[in-house]
Amino acid sequence: MINLGAQPILVKILCFAALYIAHGRPFDGIADYGFALLAVYLLLFGVVRDQVKPIFVVLGLSFLTLGHFVPQLAIPEQERLLLDSQHNYIPPGEFLKNAPKYPYFLTADGYVQGHKNMRFVRTIDIDKGILSLRSGWMNRPEYNFFAQVSPLKRPDLPFVVCYEIIPQLVGMTLTVEGLLVFEREGRFKIHDPALKTLQIQEEHAGSILCGFGGQWDEKGYNNLTIKLKKTFPYKVYDAARSGSFFLGLALLFFGLFFIRLTRDFGVQSLLLSISAFSFWLSLPNVFRWGIFARGGMDGIIHDGFPYQMLEMWATGDWVGALMSPERVFYFMPGMRYVRFLEMLLFGDVYIFQVCLYLFMPIIFYRFFSVFLTQITALVLSLLTFAHLFNGIGLSLKLYLTSLLDLYGEGVAYALLFISITLLVKSIRTVGWGFLAFFLSAISISIRPNLAVFFGIIGTIHLFTTTFSTLPWTSRFVMLFGLSPVLLIPIHNILGGEFVLVSQASQIAENLPLTPFLYYQALTHLLGLNDAFQEMGRFVTHFKHVYPQYILAWVVLLWLTIKAQMPVVRAIALATFSGLSVHFFCWPTLRYLHPYLTIAIVLGLSQIPRLRAKEAHSLFSKES
Repeated sequence: MINLGAQPILVKILCFAALYIAHGRPFDGIADYGFALLAVYLLLFGVVRDQVKPIFVVLGLSFLTLGHFVPQLAIPEQERLLLDSQHNYIPPGEFLKNAPKYPYFLTADGYVQGHKNMRFVRTIDIDKGILSLRSGWMNRPEYNFFAQVSPLKRPDLPFVVCYEIIPQLVGMTLTVEGLLVFEREGRFKIHDPALKTLQIQEEHAGSILCGFGGQWDEKGYNNLTIKLKKTFPYKVYDAARSGSFFLGLALLFFGLFFIRLTRDFGVQSLLLSISAFSFWLSLPNVFRWGIFARGGMDGIIHDGFPYQMLEMWATGDWVGALMSPERVFYFMPGMRYVRFLEMLLFGDVYIFQVCLYLFMPIIFYRFFSVFLTQITALVLSLLTFAHLFNGIGLSLKLYLTSLLDLYGEGVAYALLFISITLLVKSIRTVGWGFLAFFLSAISISIRPNLAVFFGIIGTIHLFTTTFSTLPWTSRFVMLFGLSPVLLIPIHNILGGEFVLVSQASQIAENLPLTPFLYYQALTHLLGLNDAFQEMGRFVTHFKHVYPQYILAWVVLLWLTIKAQMPVVRAIALATFSGLSVHFFCWPTLRYLHPYLTIAIVLGLSQIPRLRAKEAHSLFSKES
């Protein structure tokens, strides 16, 4: 018999790949989100069996395969904004007369299905304006309209969505409202607006139904509704497809794994359940449609660049896609690549980012538990749901806001806490150390200001045994996990300039104070410099400094000097250094968030009755 338990990581990777291939691309809707979340949850907490249960594995793979043979609707869908290259409105009549002049968009779903100007959907559900289109191309940078600059309002962007009436739709019912036009062989027929339902007849098969939404003239039209009511057999097919995937997942899992029912498993399951339920309760539209970035915000850049990269990738320009639209980075580099990979793997949905957010309470709990008792860690983890302590870092609000604004902080900080948790638990194999620093590299690429924090951690790791007792050579090899960070300056050099990270980090708005200004201020106060005229810049900068920033800075300085535990001193020094960067850069709260969290946890760990026994034993041994 093969002992699978000897290679648990390899087994989990292969199982995840089998589930991904069996499901197929793209992912769409709450059932597919649930499948992905459950698969990750089970594989993370599953313990590999020493001996496989073949019958469960065979049945599991059979049900997963069966899901592909269940009849499903494949409705061709095309999407387009009613804007020309100068961002002027295109009237619906003009569009219909010259449709080839205005090509439809490439969606990530369409790309993974092998189509450039269309995609196949399993249902029709339009009633939330442009958000209903469930694709991110409207987040492209050229559509970054906001009120201060343009009369165009992003929620009211005019669009057209078209569906081919396939034979399988005959007998089904459409709930309709707004301007709808049927097209067949170049002839158009406007749907009677008085008719709110449409029974699809055989005569409709083969025609194209186009719906116009958004505000495409001064009267304002944002009332488009097209909803499909399926016949009973297709409702059964939908349930059978989802059921076969979930049953296949369960059978395959229990053929290869088992769950060790511990208190820790119960706590983490509770946290994930609360996280998923609260997210579904408050933001169900993310599962149904997607995320629509706010105008004037950087989220459009992070989400829009990947769609431009996808267009280049689809046309075979792989080098252009990997270089991204910026030959030299100005905006933060990493998030566009995270989103681009997410699109290639899953389509237009935000499955990776949403799942990472849903696991964030567990990530917090695992990090807290390294330093604090399980009860204290659980209480702090539950408090993060309340959003009461966002100003001091103990809140999921930043991570939720980061997701909805399509920023990268949530992803970067989640990876930061995973990386630090791995390191603090004392790395005993090169592979785990490499993984910890690889996650650090991705975190840095998304938020380059974390480079100082991880630079201190990496230096301490290399020259001391604080994070690993393995030989120096092994610790050195682990640091190669950070090597992806080097791709950032290499990209910029290939683009024509030597820029370490991004050009935005060098502008005065983001770097209002420099070390030289501090030197000038000091010499001025000592009477050595009578010509210093920059004190106003200091006043302006420190008006934006939060009180908790200074408090955390003082606590971390004290921990760096006085903490009895080497691991605490090391992390406190790294956090103190990362926080100190904001004496020069703008101390925006979303940049300080993880440092505040770390300061609180390390501070609480100095209270003996709150300190985890495992941590106490580990730290005492290190001392």
